[in-house]
Amino acid sequence: MKIIAGISTSNKPEEITEYVKTGVDEFFVGYVPEEWRDEYGWELSCNRRETPIFQYKNREDLANVVNYIHQNNCVVYLTVNAPEYNAHQTKLLVRILEDIRDIEFDGFIVSNVGIILELQRLGFNNEINISIGAGCNNIETLKFFHENFANIGRFILPRKLTMNEIEVIAKYASDNHVRLEAFGLAIPCIFNDEYCFTWHGKTSKAFCQSAMFDFRSAKPLLFDADWKNSIFNEPINSFYAKQFRILREINAKRKEYELQNPKLDIGEHEMDMFNVLVSMNKCGFCAFQKFKDWGIEAIKLPLRGLDFNSNINVIKLAKRIIDEQNATPDFCRSVLQSPHYCSNQNCYYDYPYPK
Repeated sequence: MKIIAGISTSNKPEEITEYVKTGVDEFFVGYVPEEWRDEYGWELSCNRRETPIFQYKNREDLANVVNYIHQNNCVVYLTVNAPEYNAHQTKLLVRILEDIRDIEFDGFIVSNVGIILELQRLGFNNEINISIGAGCNNIETLKFFHENFANIGRFILPRKLTMNEIEVIAKYASDNHVRLEAFGLAIPCIFNDEYCFTWHGKTSKAFCQSAMFDFRSAKPLLFDADWKNSIFNEPINSFYAKQFRILREINAKRKEYELQNPKLDIGEHEMDMFNVLVSMNKCGFCAFQKFKDWGIEAIKLPLRGLDFNSNINVIKLAKRIIDEQNATPDFCRSVLQSPHYCSNQNCYYDYPYPK
């Protein structure tokens, strides 16, 4: 099972070499040139990341990193996977792609059907990996892409799928020579993020992080079941007042929770592990053995823009678990050596669902 990791302009060549030595087989990069920034800034990204540190910003740097990755005998994909593009954005993106046509990407990561059609119209023959933004939640979606488009590579499984659902899709994929990729870590969206059209940049707070939701849950607070009538019938100032009150209540709940659940004293090694695991947010390592058994081709580690040293340690952990012949959850926990982390709400695929 391969490891595919994200990198950005902050990664030096020697760091990319270290990634390869540690176990990364493939890379993906984002590109937001000046032409796009002048029009839309960072807030409306063309690849699902609205922060400058995640992106390559000029053509020369992009070409250099692609060549360097190829010199290390690795594969590199360009992310072009915003959920949607309006007509003007599509034309602008096409111009950008034409400008970097001579850069030899091994493929694209795409979520929007319109962009796939544009790539084919322009004669791009690169492999197309279908992003989580396309919402491949079931077998019929996989069939649709394979029956209607050429050069389809892997399908990246959406974050919200349960292990039962992944097993069903993986069985179909194995029987029909369909290639799959799954997330190994990161933060699962409390919504279905393939259908999320809010922004997560520095200039605006993400919708899912607002006072709409109760502390440690996805219980709606700001809007009730009759929210449509409320929006039309109540003055806008009432919502701001309600949001301010809710924020105070949430902060009070946080303080109460921290008093009732004090941080445990931990040893030096476990503190080092926490510093590594903070890069992981949610960890899916104990699912790797099943993914191998089911024939999933690659694990995505979305590490671009994060601390290099922590990333290296995360990759080492992932590689060790992938290489283990019987990587049971107990084995994973023994590798992490951080019982407090594993016993907390940090499991990526630990969703409640019927057996």
